Amino acid sequence: MSLLSVEGLVVEAGGRRVVDGVTLSVAEGEAVALVGESGSGKSAIARAVLGLLPPGLRRASGRVLLAGEDLAAASPRRLRALRGPGVGMVFQEPMTSLNPAMTVGAQMEEGLLLHTRLAPGERGEACRAMLERVGIGDAGRRLGQYPHEFSGGMRQRIMLASVMLLRPRLLVADEPTTALDTLTQAEVLRLMRDLAEERGTALLLITHDLGLVARHARRAVVLERGRVVE
Repeated sequence: MSLLSVEGLVVEAGGRRVVDGVTLSVAEGEAVALVGESGSGKSAIARAVLGLLPPGLRRASGRVLLAGEDLAAASPRRLRALRGPGVGMVFQEPMTSLNPAMTVGAQMEEGLLLHTRLAPGERGEACRAMLERVGIGDAGRRLGQYPHEFSGGMRQRIMLASVMLLRPRLLVADEPTTALDTLTQAEVLRLMRDLAEERGTALLLITHDLGLVARHARRAVVLERGRVVE
């Protein structure tokens, strides 16, 4: 049985179809790549999965099923409950996702506060251990620092740590290494795959880089102008 099933998804912008009848699936623990050039509709599909389409885009038809549950029909409250332990997302540029006015530790704890019953000390220890797992040394001290005190690669590791803290069933990674240099890209993607495999998390990797697809995905779905072509 598929963990994620997207069936006939249509997303419109001003009456124009940016996603045109897309169907795809991701099984439990599977790594699938969603591939296409800029403007092919990859990010719109990713955001439709989480119910996070930006203003100007709307889901016109189709279904998005997570373990058989129709996310398109879910209430805002139910979607909030599913984001994190159900579906986690890593975006292209971590500085647009991280709050510059909050410490890294406070931001990592937010998900644990919403979705777990851990005591404050347990939350802090979980965050420290996860930072260490993603390769950030002196984790106890660095939890008290702010996003601007980290490099781009470290910020992406922090985003990945925050998402994987909640052990999501599905990780959606939307061009997660585009803003990084080649060496850092390889390190972050290897880490992402390792964490997903350790936790049995399925991965939907959105990219335009076929080299990344060959190394990190079992299957690929190729988009062109909002349609699946291969």
